[in-house]
Amino acid sequence: PQDGQMVVEGYASGMDDEANYYETNISQSFTVHQPVINLSANPEVFSPSISSVELSYEFSPLGTEQENATITSKIVDSNSNTIKTFEENSTKQPGTYTFTWDGKNDSGDTVPDGTYRFVVIVSSETKNVKYEIDIKLDSQGPQITSYYPEDGSIIENPDCNIYANFTDSSGVNLSECQFFLDGEDLTSSADWSATSFSYFTMVSEESHTARLILKDNVGNTTDFTWSFEMKDYPQIW
Repeated sequence: PQDGQMVVEGYASGMDDEANYYETNISQSFTVHQPVINLSANPEVFSPSISSVELSYEFSPLGTEQENATITSKIVDSNSNTIKTFEENSTKQPGTYTFTWDGKNDSGDTVPDGTYRFVVIVSSETKNVKYEIDIKLDSQGPQITSYYPEDGSIIENPDCNIYANFTDSSGVNLSECQFFLDGEDLTSSADWSATSFSYFTMVSEESHTARLILKDNVGNTTDFTWSFEMKDYPQIW
């Protein structure tokens, strides 16, 4: 939120004291001052097991009413239930205030993944003004939605396109992903996209082990290993 110029416009008509009909446009401008500015959360998506989020706001009151206001700052969930309280009805001097949230509630328990809000409420004699910004908790690594060959499967063709499709709410960090086949690092030889990878090869007639390591943009890791076997069955004519 920032200060802004507001304009109120209206229209009036009627009869004056001499019974003359009149019409007129009315316009009035004024400045709305926001006592809380520069509300921020850095980062806006984080994993509590890896990092925390730094929350801050700047209190810049104007006039006696705002100067005497109290401030409550807290974390709420999607249903506006209070999760973590940093300050409640506190009198503040002008300045920047910073808090660190580790993803835990007031009882010290880590809250479930999801979207939360950092809320700052300024309460004065005549009104409450609320400012808020979203924060997302993501503690799960990328999810593999499909892959080939399936674990424990037997393929009959040595021409094998090994692939996997994956998804993650914070995005996959491809620079941190790896692919191994039978212990050999083939990351640079595989084809990668934001939601999939593939590697085409000729496999020998034996059991093979594939390993895929995926890391998302907040640092969560998925390490997935599976095996398959190639058997070149003889043709019967």
